[in-house]
Amino acid sequence: MRDTASKIVTITELIEEKAIKEKELLYYEDTLKQLLFKMSMIKQEINLTETIIDMIKSEKDNKFKKYMDEKDSERILDI
Repeated sequence: MRDTASKIVTITELIEEKAIKEKELLYYEDTLKQLLFKMSMIKQEINLTETIIDMIKSEKDNKFKKYMDEKDSERILDI
């Protein structure tokens, strides 16, 4: 009879431990979802920043090209 009582306690402990682990798993799943969302937002911000940088570089390149073209036209002698 003593073995039966210890088996019941062990099964009860296992059930309680399982419930605790399930709650812990839910917590980590929720945390993971939040982190994945934050990661996607940061990736979007990085992409936006890269796009802005590319636009600025392109604008600078265009302005520089225009400036050089103007300078070239000033140096060319019309004969």
